[in-house]
Amino acid sequence: MGKESPRSSEGSSARRKGRTSALRRLGEAFARLMGQRGSGKRSPESSDSAAPPAEDAFQPTPLRILEALLFVGQPHQQATEIQVLAQIVPGADVGQIHQMVQELNAQYRARGCPYEIVSCGSGYRM
Repeated sequence: MGKESPRSSEGSSARRKGRTSALRRLGEAFARLMGQRGSGKRSPESSDSAAPPAEDAFQPTPLRILEALLFVGQPHQQATEIQVLAQIVPGADVGQIHQMVQELNAQYRARGCPYEIVSCGSGYRM
């Protein structure tokens, strides 16, 4: 019979690192798509003055990037660590993440949305 070992903390750490890496890549890809970099500012190559104003109207804000990350979520309804969110959301720190979550929840309540962002341990999930 083969040996069966319980999940090790190393395996758990590797899975967590893989999820963090996937979220970071998602955030970076989204920022590139929208012409932003880690600072949350538009990149010089995306500041074409001939572009129609409608394109500029859809520049994602850090608030909407956070919302997208939480909406996509983690496998098995796990919370996304706040430190990870602060690293991915352009120009945001932990305190700003907390404020943005409160703002998003206020918007959801005002619109009568059937969902909310909840705090789970050291992170959030929708």
